[in-house]
Amino acid sequence: VRLVARHSNKVFDVSGSGTADGTNIQQWTWNGSNAQRFTISN
Repeated sequence: VRLVARHSNKVFDVSGSGTADGTNIQQWTWNGSNAQRFTISN
C-alpha cells in the first residue's frame, strides 16, 4: 500500500528503509522502493 499525503501528493517514506521503533518518516516523490511500501493489518 502507498500512503499519500493529500496536501503535497507525496508518499510516506521511511528513512533508510528502517524497521526500528522511532524511525523517521518523511514525504518523498514515489519511486517504488521498499521504504515507501506499507502493509496494513489489524
